Amino acid sequence: MLAESRRVGGCRAAHRGVRRDGCHFPQFHWTDIQRRLGAALAFCLMIAASRAGPPAWWDDFPRVVQTRSLSAARAYSANAVIQGAAHDPSWGLWFTFGNDDGLTASNTVARFQSAGIACLSYNEAWGQAANPIVELQWSEEQSRWLPQRHFWNWAEYGGGPIAWAGAWTWFDDLAGGWPAKKSEPGYFARPYTRFHPVYGGEPMVYPDGAIATGFLHGPAAVGDPRSSRVYDAGGSKSIHGSVLGNADYEFIPRGRNDATRPGELWIPEAAASAGEVRLGKDAACPAWTNYAFAETLAAVRLAGLRGSWTDNFSGWDSFMAHGPVASAFGDWSVALFRSYLTNRFTPDQLAAWGVLAPEAPSFSITNFDVRSYLLTVASNQYQLSGTSLTATAWSNPGWLTNPVWSAYKIFRRQNGTAALAGYDQAVHAAAALGGETNFALLANDQLPSNGGWARGTFDLASTELSLGWNVAGGPRGFGLPPYGRLAPVYKAAREQGRSRFVNVWLYNHGHEEVLRHSGPALALFYEMLANHATPFFIDGDPAFCGPPETQKAFLSFVARQAAPAFTGRRPVEEVGLYLSTSTINATMLPGDALNFPRQQHQYAVWGWGTALSELHHQYRIVPEWKLAEPGLLASLRVLILPNASVFEAADVAVLRDWVAGGGYLIVTGDSGALEGENGNFAAAKTPVLASLTGVADYEAPPADHTHFAGAGMVRYLGQNPGWEYYQGTAAERAARLAGLGKIIADAYAFLGVAPVLISDNAPTTVGLTLYQNLSARESFIDVNNCQVNARTPYDTTATPSFTLDLARPAWLRSEADLHATILSPDNPLQLVSLCVVSNRIRAQLPPIRHYASIILRSAKAPPAGAADGSPTRSRP
Repeated sequence: MLAESRRVGGCRAAHRGVRRDGCHFPQFHWTDIQRRLGAALAFCLMIAASRAGPPAWWDDFPRVVQTRSLSAARAYSANAVIQGAAHDPSWGLWFTFGNDDGLTASNTVARFQSAGIACLSYNEAWGQAANPIVELQWSEEQSRWLPQRHFWNWAEYGGGPIAWAGAWTWFDDLAGGWPAKKSEPGYFARPYTRFHPVYGGEPMVYPDGAIATGFLHGPAAVGDPRSSRVYDAGGSKSIHGSVLGNADYEFIPRGRNDATRPGELWIPEAAASAGEVRLGKDAACPAWTNYAFAETLAAVRLAGLRGSWTDNFSGWDSFMAHGPVASAFGDWSVALFRSYLTNRFTPDQLAAWGVLAPEAPSFSITNFDVRSYLLTVASNQYQLSGTSLTATAWSNPGWLTNPVWSAYKIFRRQNGTAALAGYDQAVHAAAALGGETNFALLANDQLPSNGGWARGTFDLASTELSLGWNVAGGPRGFGLPPYGRLAPVYKAAREQGRSRFVNVWLYNHGHEEVLRHSGPALALFYEMLANHATPFFIDGDPAFCGPPETQKAFLSFVARQAAPAFTGRRPVEEVGLYLSTSTINATMLPGDALNFPRQQHQYAVWGWGTALSELHHQYRIVPEWKLAEPGLLASLRVLILPNASVFEAADVAVLRDWVAGGGYLIVTGDSGALEGENGNFAAAKTPVLASLTGVADYEAPPADHTHFAGAGMVRYLGQNPGWEYYQGTAAERAARLAGLGKIIADAYAFLGVAPVLISDNAPTTVGLTLYQNLSARESFIDVNNCQVNARTPYDTTATPSFTLDLARPAWLRSEADLHATILSPDNPLQLVSLCVVSNRIRAQLPPIRHYASIILRSAKAPPAGAADGSPTRSRP
C-alpha cells in the first residue's frame, strides 16, 4: 500500500515543466500578526457572505483542464485551467517568479479570466519540496540574479554559475554565510526570501526554536539541497533521522551528464546526475504553512490567480511514502509526540510501555525519542539487524499491539488534520489579503487509503484514480464497466470537501486500449455526472480516459445543458455506508500496511457501495468524523457498518439514540473489536458495539443476530459480505447480489416503508441517482448506463424501457402540478408514461443509450437557480 510505486499518480510528471545561532521564536508565531489576523477576518467575512447568490464555480459542475491555450480551454468548455502560472511545488518563490515578477503570467492569466475561466496554480501541501538545478544569470537592469536555464532545458546550459532552487532559498538567504558582493551567487534568491517586505515571513526553525540556516556535512555540501538545514528541520525523515528516506530524483538524461559539472549532483546508485531533488515535508512543522501563506499571496498579487490545485493534501509524503519508516519521523513530529504522550497517558502507562523510567516525572519525557524506541523494539522483538528500511522486522504484525506505535499513528493523523486545516486557513487568508476573496483550494489525494487526514477544510475534493491496481482499489482494482463501479469512490471523496462535487483525474493505466474508445469512456463519464463528479484532463495527454473528441463532447454537454438545468440540486440519500479511516490506519505497520491485498473494511465499503448502486438504493458514505454531525443520521433509514474494526466508544451513544428513534443498523464481522483513537486502538475487552449488537464474543460470533432497541433494530452479520462482493468475479457477484439485496429489503420491511426510489425492472447495469432542489420545487432522477462492451467493438447497448417508482416529493402539491422533461445527450427523449398513485410517482422510461436525467418540477416553481444555501463565491 505504501511503496511509492503503488501511488496512483502522475501529477508530478505532468507538471515538471550553517549556523544554528540559538535564536528562539515562538513555534506558531506569525511575523506580521495584524496583517494576517486581518486577512483571516476577511476570510471569515467572505465565507459568511458566501451564503447567498449563485454557487461558486467549484460547487457548480467544475470543469478543470490543464492547458496553456485559451482556444483549447474553450474547446473543453473549461471553467478553470491550470496553465502554468505561479506553479510552486515548493520550488521557492525566486524560481516561481524569478524572470519577470509574474508579469507575463499575469497577462496570460488575464486572457483566460476575461473569458470567464479561473486560473489555478499547481502546489504541494504536505508533499515534497522540489529543488531544480538552475543556471544563474546576473541582471544589471534588475540588479539581481535570474534563473537563466534549469533542469527542463538543461541541454542548453551555457556555462554560468550553477545553483539549486527550492523552498530553502525562501527560508534561508544565508546572510553572512556566502559572499557579500551582490553580483555573486550567494544571494541569488533575493528578493524572494523570507525578508521580502510583502512576500516574506518567518524562518524555518528546529523544534527547540533554533533557526535552521546553512548546510550540514561541511563545505563540500554547501548548496546541496539534501544537506540544507531547512529540510533537516522541516523535512520528513526516516526512522534513522535522514531526509533521504523519502527522497526522489529526476535525472538529467544520459548524454547530457557524461562530464559532471561543478554544482551538479552525481547520484552513484543511479549512475546519473540529478536535475531535480524532491524531499518530503513534515506536516507537523508549522513553517510550511507560513510558506504557503507567502506563496499564495504572491500567486494572487503577481500572477492574479484565483485558485490552487494542491497536491498531497494528505498524509502520503509525510507519513506513508515508502512506508512510515522512510518518511514519518521528521524532527517536529518526533518532538511534538512527546507532548501528545504526556497529555494523553499517565506516567504509569508510559512507564509500563518503556517510554519513561519507573517513577520518573512526566517532564523527563524530553529524553524520549520515538525513533530510538522503535528501533530498540524492532531489534529486541523482531530481530532487526542493520539499517534497511525494507527489513521484515518493520512489517511484523506484532506492531499492531504495540501501544507506542499505535499512539504515534494516531498522533500523526490528528496533527496532520490540524495541519491541513491550518493550510486551508492560511491559503484563503493570504488570498483575501491579496484582494482575491474568491480563491479556490482544490485538494488532491482524497481517498480513504491516504489516511483520512483531510476532514472538510478545503473547497473541492480532487483525486487521481485508475481502474486497475491502486492503493484504493487494491490488487483487484475497480475494473471496467459494466461490472466495475466508481460511484462509491466518488461519494467517499466528495465527503472530504465543501463542494457537492469531486474532480477526478481518471487515468487509463492498465486499460489503455479499451479507454481509447468512446463507448467505455462515456460509460465512465456519465457515471461521474450522475454522482456529481467531473473529469480532469490535460490537453494532449494520452494518459487520461477517453479520446479527446469524447472528452470535449462530454464536457460540452455538462457545461451547456447539465449545469444550467441542475443548479442547486442535492442528493437524496437514505442508506448510510460507514467509512472508518481509523480502521485503515490501525492496520498500518512501520514498514507497510498489514496484508494490503485483503483490507477487510476499505474493500467492504466498495463492495457494499457497488451492490447498492446495482440495486438502485440511494446511499451516501458516512465518514467516522461526520457520524455525529447534526441531522446526518436523522436523514438516514439504514446504516451499514462493514467490518469497521475500530469504533469510537463515545459514538455508540450516537448510534443508540438513532436506532431507538427508528433506525436500522447493520453491523458486520469484527466491527468494534478495537477502541477508537481515544482508546489508542487497543483491543476491546468486550466489542465496543456489544451493547447495540448483543454480540459480546468475537471469538465465536453468531452467523446472524438481531437486537431490538426502542423503535429500531440492529442486525449483526458474522461474515463480511461487502468484502466478498467486491473481490468476486462477475459470476460470483451475480450469485451474491440477491443475498445483499435481501439484507436491505429486510431493513425496509422492518421499518414498514418503501425505498424512496424503486425500479422493478431496471437492469443492474443501470445507475439511478436521485436529487432534489426543494427551494426550486424540482426532483431529478439521473440514469447512467454501464452496459458497454469492454472488448471489440467497444459498443454500448441501450437500456430496455423500464419503470421508476418515486416517493412523492414534499414539493408536489397535486398531480396537475407535475411536469416532466428528460435531459439527455442522446436523441430527444420522452417518458412513455407518467402518473401519481397515492404517494408515489410512477414513470416508464424509454430506452437510454448513455445518460438521461428525468426532471420533475412544479409548474409553480420559482425561477431556476434559486438560492439554496450552497457555497457562493461565484466569480471565476
